[in-house]
Parts: sequence; structure tokens; C-alpha cells
Amino acid sequence: MINVYLCATKLFKVKNLSNLIKKNNSKILTAAKGTKKNMGMIGNYIAVNSDTLKEIEEGSFDFFDADPDKYPALDIDKAWQVIHYMLCDGDIAEGEPPMGYVAPIREENAIDLEDLDYGAFLITNEQVKKAYDYIKNIDEDQFRSKYDMETLAEDGVYPVVEADKADADGFFEYIFNYLEQIKIFFKQAIDNKYGIIFYIL
Repeated sequence: MINVYLCATKLFKVKNLSNLIKKNNSKILTAAKGTKKNMGMIGNYIAVNSDTLKEIEEGSFDFFDADPDKYPALDIDKAWQVIHYMLCDGDIAEGEPPMGYVAPIREENAIDLEDLDYGAFLITNEQVKKAYDYIKNIDEDQFRSKYDMETLAEDGVYPVVEADKADADGFFEYIFNYLEQIKIFFKQAIDNKYGIIFYIL
């Protein structure tokens, strides 16, 4: 079986978001490529409405006070980079839209949040729609056609270095399950007219 490390989503305080972080992707790549010491790089989504986005831009939104019923969240554990890599046809970071919006580790989506080593990324409601339109009809067979454990290992895609490579089928089920959860989460965000912040802890 795959040994995955589940961890609860931490709350964090938002700082002024006026400037994009230009070096997020290089930090992510450096940290994620085969470094066993990084045992907990967890991908998280939180859905936010337009009023909250304004508060974020003003630096006045405090995640410590966030109501989980008002601001839905999704933890995709360590599946974020491998999902991004597979959807973006082997691009380990960046990635063209709309597939690059699914786990949006893209410079143009980067935002400045306090105390996050690997940064955070914002996709608007319109970008959420484009991402969902791309992934909604991807079934298990289509996703499996993009999957090759050896290639993932050779390219150092996180978290393959921590996975049991002998259980390629189990690892595929692990990442496909999270892709299915992302579909549901994005559809709910669309229905609520929410944007999404993606961040890595």
C-alpha cells in the first residue's frame, strides 16, 4: 500500500497581496525534486467569495477566523504536483491554462501570503470554470493513459520519491481519487461564484 501522510489544514493569516511572488515555482521545484527531508508538502484549496478577495487584497482577511461552512476547503495531501504534471503533459511547474489552473503553481497566479514557504496561488471564478470544463470529463481510463510511474520517478515528480514504486496501481488510485475530489470542489466553487486559493504547507 502507499504510505501517505495525512495532515490537517493549518490556519494562517493573510498579509497584503498586492505583489506577486516571482520565485515560488523555483522554491517548489527545489523542495519537491527528490528531497526526502520534505515530508509534509500538503496541497490545500480554500474557496472564497468576491468580498473576501477584496479583504485579501487589503490584507484584512484573517484565516484564523474563517468559517469552514462559509469558506469550503479541500486537502489533497501530496498529490498536487503529480496531478499537475499529468494534466499538463509533463510540465512539472507552470503549465498552460486551463489545465495549469487545476493545481495552479503558476507565476501569474502567485499571491503573497505570510508564513508560507512555498507560496500561494489564486484562481478566479472564471479560471475555476475553465479548469473544471477541462477536467470534468476526464475519466479513469483517460487519466491512466497519462500515467507512467517510471517517468514520474525519473523526472523527480513529488511525491513519487516517497511512494512504493512497486505499487503503481495503488499510487494511481491515490492520485485519481484526489482528482475526483477536485472536480467536486471546483463545481461547488463555480455554483457559489467563488474563486479559489491554492497553497502548500
